[in-house]
Amino acid sequence: MRHAELHSSRRRAYRMAMPASVPRYWTPADVLAEFPEGSGTRHECIDGELFVTSAKRTAHAIAVQRLARLLSRAIEADDQLPRVIVLLADLRLTADSLVQPDLFVLPAPLSADARWEDLPRPILIIEVLSPSTAHVDRGRKRHLYQRAGVPAYWIVDLDARCVERWTPSSEAADVKTGTLQWVDPVSDATVDIDLAALFASVLDG
Repeated sequence: MRHAELHSSRRRAYRMAMPASVPRYWTPADVLAEFPEGSGTRHECIDGELFVTSAKRTAHAIAVQRLARLLSRAIEADDQLPRVIVLLADLRLTADSLVQPDLFVLPAPLSADARWEDLPRPILIIEVLSPSTAHVDRGRKRHLYQRAGVPAYWIVDLDARCVERWTPSSEAADVKTGTLQWVDPVSDATVDIDLAALFASVLDG
């Protein structure tokens, strides 16, 4: 065998013997240890995969706040601690997931000394889409929320001015553009949201 051919053969054998690159499997503990709070970036993991989201547009924040206000007025008594959570809370629905929904509703008031990791499963989770999160919110997060048995999951699409509703057994989204109604299973309070008015107040000033 000529020298050049022998050298080429050895290089091919070396490449074949090298171990394949193995992606890191992220756990909730890894995420909490490596990414400090207050960085302005959201870090989540689902089934070992890391998801990083940058700060959202202004309309996103306004939509989340207004939805939180509508839900809070309907289901929370003045003397109760909140059930509607609208901050970056570390929610653990499975052993291998840590997510920070835009907004969620708990089945009981949040106690002052509660730890995020001990929160009960929410009865409603809401994600407001942004260009960087749409595929995750509709895909990996939706599958996680359904698998974890979250009774109601809303995907708010500001551009399409609609809300996609999902339950654990849903095979397709129930898309709402008019009035969105939700009955709180804890208090039996009915929440009616005029979506056209909501989107107009967020997007049209």
